Amino acid sequence: MFIRNFIFLIILSGCSSFQKIKGTVDFDGTFTNSDKFHFKKCLSEIDVDFKLYDLSVAGFAENITSEGLEFNTKVNAKLSAEIDGSEEVLYMESSKVNTTNYISSNMAEEENKRLRELLLDDFCAILLKNA
Repeated sequence: MFIRNFIFLIILSGCSSFQKIKGTVDFDGTFTNSDKFHFKKCLSEIDVDFKLYDLSVAGFAENITSEGLEFNTKVNAKLSAEIDGSEEVLYMESSKVNTTNYISSNMAEEENKRLRELLLDDFCAILLKNA
């Protein structure tokens, strides 16, 4: 009885983790694991091969007051891509402005993660449009 339930559990877990991936996405070392997951999720429905490299995300502080408490941050991101093995390289750039004034480091870190995901969404939209 135990072995039958165990085998059933293994089959269920194997089927639930199966994901149909039509194209491949290759990354260089500039991507985090969450970036890779985000791009694979975004680009998994299209049957095109992508090679993504040189991802850079940088934040800049603007409008700092004399007390140093109120500020806006601007996050810039750049990405290079080759689509379907073509010789042409697609250079992409996107930026977002964060107007919140989080003093707490935990809230600021969560806001930075959210802005990074929004920038990756911009890149996904560009890649899907050019595919």
